[in-house]
Amino acid sequence: MEPNINFLLKIVTKAGNELLKFSGKVKEYQIKKGNPKDIVTEADKYIEKFIINEINKKFPEHTIIAEESGKSLINPEKIWYIDPIDGTTNFLHNFPIYGISIGYQEFNEMKLAAIYFPALKELFYAEKGKGAYKNKKRIFVSNQTDINNALLATGFACLRSGLKENNLKYFNKIITQVRDIRRTGSATFDLCSVATGRLDGFWEINLSSWDVMAGFLIVQEAGGKVTDFNDTPNFNQNRQIVASNGKIHKDFLKFFK
Repeated sequence: MEPNINFLLKIVTKAGNELLKFSGKVKEYQIKKGNPKDIVTEADKYIEKFIINEINKKFPEHTIIAEESGKSLINPEKIWYIDPIDGTTNFLHNFPIYGISIGYQEFNEMKLAAIYFPALKELFYAEKGKGAYKNKKRIFVSNQTDINNALLATGFACLRSGLKENNLKYFNKIITQVRDIRRTGSATFDLCSVATGRLDGFWEINLSSWDVMAGFLIVQEAGGKVTDFNDTPNFNQNRQIVASNGKIHKDFLKFFK
């Protein structure tokens, strides 16, 4: 038996309902990453454990890469990427843009993805070669062709990590050249927003695989494009990501030269 999209949808929606039970009640209980800006809550741990247990029941021989648990490399040809709460700071402050992200990769190709934003009741999902959907409705990227009229989004995971190389230089360069830039605090939300056409593009640096792999498939299946700053598909390896509707991608990449 192989994983299917219905399996993902069942897990991610149930996990979302569980997460809502923590809303307004959770407290920061552990800061384990050496930076007080990078928050881990009891909800992160609980939701991740729930998802991993559900996957292990059906597919104990698969590899799982998860934000809080790290990597359990069992089968490198069948890999699950799990982010239990993307937008933990938003969640902690009852700001409704936070989501649960699950992606499945087989033989180095993303096959399935589901991302659920429970406070917004927005469920995004995709299956390789079968399109992308939001709440059962097919979605597509925007038709914007002019980078100067584009609405973009970005984030600052680099600042939370205290990296010397950060995103501010790109932000300062780009903000004067486009219609505007949004900062939602959730990379998965930004990727889904590109897929559904409410954003024309998104970029960020220093993201991890669990942040982007599910969203990558959803953007791709909605007709968009995802690369690194050099227009190669190595965004997961070098931790640079540029996602767009495809039509502005060439001009978008010029900002990073």
